Amino acid sequence: MPIQQRLQQPSPGVSPEAELPTRGPDRQSRYGNGFLAAQLAASESTRGPAADVAPTTSDAGLPGHRRPPTQTEQGVTPAQQPAQAVAPAAPVAPLKIKNPLPVVQGEQRRTVLGVQIIGRGVSPSALDGCEALVRLELGQREDMQRRMQHAHVALVIVPRDRRMTDLAEFANLKGTSTIDGRAFDDVRGSGGMAAGGLWAIAVPEENLVEAGTTGPLMADGTAPNAYADGYSVGLHELAHTVEAKGLTSAEKARVIELYAARKLAGGRFTEVYGASNEREYFAQSSNCYFGQNAGVGQNGAAWLQANDPAMFAFLGTIYGPAPAARPTPEVA
Repeated sequence: MPIQQRLQQPSPGVSPEAELPTRGPDRQSRYGNGFLAAQLAASESTRGPAADVAPTTSDAGLPGHRRPPTQTEQGVTPAQQPAQAVAPAAPVAPLKIKNPLPVVQGEQRRTVLGVQIIGRGVSPSALDGCEALVRLELGQREDMQRRMQHAHVALVIVPRDRRMTDLAEFANLKGTSTIDGRAFDDVRGSGGMAAGGLWAIAVPEENLVEAGTTGPLMADGTAPNAYADGYSVGLHELAHTVEAKGLTSAEKARVIELYAARKLAGGRFTEVYGASNEREYFAQSSNCYFGQNAGVGQNGAAWLQANDPAMFAFLGTIYGPAPAARPTPEVA
């Protein structure tokens, strides 16, 4: 069913009254999740590679990803999200790389498990960070690797000191705005869009390495908002494309079923952002599974297993055995 129709109709088995007890704030930060449904309803996915960049969304997410609001920002209280004990464990998923190698001014490319990684004017360590994410999400499934290669998926790194629209893959968006009025020149991430024969995912360098900055100033001269420490933009964005381009048709249908069942049960979700729709549900659950959702919502495989065992088991079939939970506290 087209995205527009799916958004206008309740998911199968979901009562219109089955809503979360709280909603996100009306005023969103630069990376917040505002107006997601409207953006998805306004434009249909481009399923295959195309010659030109188009300001459209994919089935997997926004053309310009913004930071999910923290549960504190969302107004979620401890009573609404009761605490769960999570045993400390060593980190297992990639973190931001400290002491990165010096920036290389030329273009750097590599292909990892069928996914291209492209960086121009970035530290080679940023490519290392992308490679770690690709291996983490695709390392267990050769069939997904083949599908991603067939779709010409590429992680394109946005240099710490440049705008996303300065890059050739996203240049056609320069001077334009998202449906909710944000300037594409200020957006620093993309969940996947057709670009010059690629399916391009934009990932900000400063979220891959300790870059000492969060990117150039916004168009109005204000400082950019940083992503929460412990939250991986790259893992989230790649998860969107894993769902859109890597999963089988049956697995895509299973994501929709899991989301409908979770809504019908009234949660719990990792946070309000992850409850937006099945795409954000899958991507945010992936971040939680790998312990990369710290500072935004609930975090760690142990939390997901205890609170959403069906999604936990499903992600095990996609990503392989669950890593241990990160030693991060329950978000109030």
